[in-house]
Amino acid sequence: MPVATPPGPSGLESLKLTQRFQQDPISVFRDLAATYGEVVRFNLGGQTVYFLSGAETAAHVLVSKQENYGRVNYPSVDDMIGVALFTASGETWARSRSLAQPMFAARQLPNYADQLVQVAARTAQTWADGPLPREIGMVPAMREMALDGVSRALFGPDTSGHMDAMTAAIRTSETVTGKVLRSPLVLVLNQLPGVGPARAWRMQFRRRAKVQGAAREFDRIIDEIRAKREAQQDPGEDLLGQLLTSRDETTGEPLSRQKIRDEATGYLFAAQDTTGLTLSWLWYRLAAHPEAREKLEAEVDEVLGDRMPTAADADRLQWTRAVVSETLRLHPIVWALDRTAMADDEVQGYRIPAGSRVMVIPPVNHRDTKWWPDPDRFDPTRFLPGNDKGRPRTAYLPFGGGRRICIGMSFAMMEITLATAVLARRFRADLLPGAEVGTHLGVVMAPAGELPMTISAR
Repeated sequence: MPVATPPGPSGLESLKLTQRFQQDPISVFRDLAATYGEVVRFNLGGQTVYFLSGAETAAHVLVSKQENYGRVNYPSVDDMIGVALFTASGETWARSRSLAQPMFAARQLPNYADQLVQVAARTAQTWADGPLPREIGMVPAMREMALDGVSRALFGPDTSGHMDAMTAAIRTSETVTGKVLRSPLVLVLNQLPGVGPARAWRMQFRRRAKVQGAAREFDRIIDEIRAKREAQQDPGEDLLGQLLTSRDETTGEPLSRQKIRDEATGYLFAAQDTTGLTLSWLWYRLAAHPEAREKLEAEVDEVLGDRMPTAADADRLQWTRAVVSETLRLHPIVWALDRTAMADDEVQGYRIPAGSRVMVIPPVNHRDTKWWPDPDRFDPTRFLPGNDKGRPRTAYLPFGGGRRICIGMSFAMMEITLATAVLARRFRADLLPGAEVGTHLGVVMAPAGELPMTISAR
């Protein structure tokens, strides 16, 4: 049987979808899957894109044929992070992965847990010291806490004087990159002969200058911390310390200044977004589901009593962890897994030509009724022990899949679970009456706006 061209919308319908894509890309992908099936071909801003949904097709791209599907380069992201685990491909990526593996091994997690819990405890004390109940923006509160926790796990206490600068640099980079990725003009420029993504980015003079300024700020901060440790002849026991004492597996030489800077920046960006935004969505979901919140509070009280949690408690807090997992199902922070086909391939009987852009969209897989009954309902019981039997891994992709699965997955799950436990021991959060909660899709899936909530003592 000959290999077929995947079905998809007509030219006029693709134009309408492109316009919708700027406002709500997830609904576009869900509609495409519902109308055309698991392999869809459509035109996005002048580029032919192959959208794959369903656990089996995702497994084909991310696992069984992952060698054929390389990372899509985003020049704006590369300008900020450099060549690191989260931006590299091929052998460079493999070396970065090998370098990072010991740093995120299970035996290292207890070393990071104390710092993460202390940061959450300081946030709790800040809340307690002010008037209660009171209104806060949950998104900035959780992102600030996450950045503080992740930066201390990465750099120890040395970041205490750099938080404002790091926050400003991260937000600048994310805002600019989000605008570039969603820009109709950039989508067109990317496809023009002789232009392409790299040159299209170089043409964004003001935006690129902002990202490069943010990158220089990170250079300055990391250089300052590194110089301090070298003067003290103490590399430290955190992630930066491990980078400072690591050796290039090919040459045996210490890592270059640029390599240390790129890897540290990449870890920081990935971890603070995952933690801060997941916690924001989690408080929103708990406020809307009081029975789940009451069960979480009861578990935290029973497991912890009056003490602070440790790394070991992340597994003991089964309901809390299930709430985190279900939050990530409905709100995966990384909402698109973009790949490029390196050679011709066949998926579900359809041809994928070499050079094609292929997209797997986790929010669509996370709502596949084959694996998720009543998929739009918030139901943490889906993730209690034993309830995932028969469910393929690629039906759930909050951290990606295959060899490029997020190396910090265990770190992130531990951090979010422990931070939730620390705050839920003392506080509740409720959505401000009349507040509308939307979704902003830029580089990551975030609540639109600050998510206004009222915090009160339990």
